[in-house]
Formats: sequence, C-alpha cells, structure tokens
Amino acid sequence: MSSRIYSILLAAAVAFPAICHDIKPVESPVSTYVELLKNNGYEAISYDITALRDTTYSFKFLVREYEGDKLVSDGSEGYIYLLKNRTMLSSFSPEFQAEIKAEDMADAASGIYSLAERIDIGLLPPTDSIRQVAIMLPSQGAVFKQLKLKEQHSPDGKQSTNGYLPRPFKHQTFKTDEFIPLMLVGSFWWDPEFEVFRFCGDNVIEPDLSSGIIKNIPHYYVIGMVATKQKDK
Repeated sequence: MSSRIYSILLAAAVAFPAICHDIKPVESPVSTYVELLKNNGYEAISYDITALRDTTYSFKFLVREYEGDKLVSDGSEGYIYLLKNRTMLSSFSPEFQAEIKAEDMADAASGIYSLAERIDIGLLPPTDSIRQVAIMLPSQGAVFKQLKLKEQHSPDGKQSTNGYLPRPFKHQTFKTDEFIPLMLVGSFWWDPEFEVFRFCGDNVIEPDLSSGIIKNIPHYYVIGMVATKQKDK
C-alpha cells in the first residue's frame, strides 16, 4: 500500500470515528422485582377500599376450608384479630392529639389519623405442607394465617403434587355483617385425559362459588372478611 493511500485512509478514520453504542447500568424497575417474586412463589391480590373512607369499619378476616362442595371449616375457630380501615384522631388522648401535626395525618380536615386504602392479600412460598397468608391493611396492620396443603395423587399413585394457586373474586357489592370472599386458594387436580395435574379455567371466581373451575378443585380455601360498622369516639 502506497504512503499516499495510507494517508488518505488514516485521515478518513480520524474524520469519521467508529460509532459506539454504550450499555450502561440503570436502576431496575419495580416490575422486575414483581416478576422475580412471582417466579419464586409469591402471589398477591389487592382490593380498593377507598370508598369506605367516610366510615370506620372493623374487619374480621376468616379462612373457610372446602373439600369439593363440602364446607369443612368456616374459619371461626380460635382467636380472631380485628383490623380497622381507619383510625380517627379523636380516639387518642387529648395529650396525644395535641402533639400530632396536620401533615402527619391521612386527612386532617376529616380528623382521620391513619387510613387504609387497600386490602392486600399475599401468599408466601410453601414450606413443606404449609403456605402462609398475609392479609394487610397498609398503615393499619396485618393478620397472618396458615393454610395446610393437602397432597393430591394420580389414580395409579405414581404422581403427586401439593401445588395451590390463588384466584380473586368478581366485583361485589359491599355489605356489612356478611362474609365477603376475597381470594380463593385451590389445589391442582388430576386431568385423566392428559395425565397431568393442572389448575386452569376461570381467572375470576363468582362470589357464590358457581364458577366452573370449582367442581374440579378437590381442596381449596376461601379467604374473606366480615365488616362491621363502628362508632367513633
């Protein structure tokens, strides 16, 4: 290559540098963590309860257990911890009220000290034959319950599973002093046609448990609540 041609190529390289594409680290979005949690067995269903903000209710959360179409337990056994959707400033002593600043309250104009705008129901990954449920009212508290998982077997006994999956319930009218279902947690069932365990069908459950998927589920839980109107001080 002549020195003249080399000089021309060198000049061109300087005038038109190679295009570089940088790959730089960025902060991971929340959706990335959500996918990681789902892939590791965490599940969650939430309900908006902002429409209840003008009244104080106590929520009694119950877990009903079913085997097929038979109610095994209505969830009323043992101690039941109640949560309120809101806490009024008036419920505290005058001394405490005097120390609270308006900006530290959920709604100072309405006298609401703290307020839950959602009900969050979370399922933790199973441990042995137990799956823990966290029922949370943000800013108000949480209730934890345990679900005992029953192993299901294929007819020949060669295959088994203790897999369970959640489903939300359809929109329903809020009523006091009545059981309101919020989440169904059901076991997989054996499909003889494909010879596999499965959990598929309705993605949202009818409140009266009339959804088609119900007849296939051998064992399931219905997590729900009973709301009672409270008098504020």
